Amino acid sequence: AALATIESVTVLSADKAEGQLYTETLRALLAKPCNQRCADCGAPIEHARDGWASLTLGVVVCIRCAAVHRSLGTSISRIKSLVYDRWDVPMAESMLARGNDVARERYLSELPRGFVLPNAQTDDEQLRAHIRNKYVRLRWARPELRAARQAELARTRKQARERSALRPEGESMPSLSSADPSSATMKK
Repeated sequence: AALATIESVTVLSADKAEGQLYTETLRALLAKPCNQRCADCGAPIEHARDGWASLTLGVVVCIRCAAVHRSLGTSISRIKSLVYDRWDVPMAESMLARGNDVARERYLSELPRGFVLPNAQTDDEQLRAHIRNKYVRLRWARPELRAARQAELARTRKQARERSALRPEGESMPSLSSADPSSATMKK
């Protein structure tokens, strides 16, 4: 019952004045028309309690699209409820720097004319594919965003190769299992 009374986002801070300032500023961002619709399917977000935010992407989405975002992993999209999760100042700052209008320009700037975007009635498979194309593959993103992602992937691959080169030849990768492999028995 107490959760049902929560109506809006609140930013917590050790400094009450700072928390109040960020709360008011974030509420103003969420009140903009572009942030009252899901950034991915366009479904209306009529109450803050129905909205979710991707802190890493800076978008407001509906609960259905939030589930897809969660499946992308936190390195791509870190999802938080607008009202049921605790918001701190860094979380608020990450949203305040963006919003659905900024994200649209970043991730859909190369979208072909006439391309039909998903809507609230789009089936789950098509919606998942659209969200992956938009944020993971950066299919319609600004060229500099795609270039930055490619550079990041190249650095990650290079670091992995360097780590593997440091491992003595013939030495296996350490086990991620908590079980001691020497104590494992095979059953026939």
